[in-house]
Amino acid sequence: MCSNQNKESLIYNEDKSERLDTFLSGQFPEYTRSKWNKNIKEHQVLVNNGSASPSHKLKKNDIIHILQSPSSQIHNLEPIDIPLDIVYEDSSIIIINKPRGLITHPAPSTNEPTLVHALLHYQTNLSSGTAPFRPGIVHRLDKDTTGLIIVAKTDAAHNTLADQIQDRTLQRSYLTWCDGIVANDKFTVEAPIGRHPQNPLKMAIVENGKYARTTFEVLSRENNRSLLLAKLDTGRTHQIRIHLESIGHPVIGDPIYSSRQINLKSKQSSLPLQLHAAFLSLIHPVTKNLIEFSAKLPENFITFDDSILKNRK
Repeated sequence: MCSNQNKESLIYNEDKSERLDTFLSGQFPEYTRSKWNKNIKEHQVLVNNGSASPSHKLKKNDIIHILQSPSSQIHNLEPIDIPLDIVYEDSSIIIINKPRGLITHPAPSTNEPTLVHALLHYQTNLSSGTAPFRPGIVHRLDKDTTGLIIVAKTDAAHNTLADQIQDRTLQRSYLTWCDGIVANDKFTVEAPIGRHPQNPLKMAIVENGKYARTTFEVLSRENNRSLLLAKLDTGRTHQIRIHLESIGHPVIGDPIYSSRQINLKSKQSSLPLQLHAAFLSLIHPVTKNLIEFSAKLPENFITFDDSILKNRK
């Protein structure tokens, strides 16, 4: 993990050494490793205020300054009027229930409107973020993942929240329907995640990837599917989707990480991604009080008896 130092700086907090270009492509998956490689060679990235090669091995507490992100000229940050489902707001943070289909922030692979564009139209203060095109964004949700996402209004709040994600005091829990009947009531998946060796646009379980851990609890089993409560112990890209696919129970509606087609003759085959960031708890960056939130389920999420959620957050 890394923490935000200022508008375009990161602090390397891993105990294990890692290549500079590999680290950056993991932190910014919208850019491939080859793009970061070129960017570093053009001296647009500094390590401890000095030039570095793409293969430079980072050490704990190294400071990485990003002078310019790859293809940064493509990012158009004009405000766009997109309705926001605001769950909570004060002078430091906003918590939003993100709808399906909304990308969190701009990326080279798409020109679609994003949550960032919506926030700019909302006319609120936003933190600098970890890059110029990510104001306010503390963590991401995939385009088709719904639910709670926290946005920072100030750099101080952003830094505090980034630290909470790193030390796991900020807790994120998801509801997901996966394919098949999961045998164990409670279980953990620990498997490192990194770039897919054959497809740079995907992530995968790879030997030299970043440590990733997800804990699961089965809430319901029915019709050859299981409802799970998934708690992130780390926050890698596509973590829940990859971990569930790795044990043979891919998320229903996942077009990328399902290793097999799911029940082609049933309604499940046409469902959207069944992954919802339902619960969020954190220490407020100013008051220091514990605050907890939940998000209503989106349309097209398979219904269930919500009494099973009692005391399971």
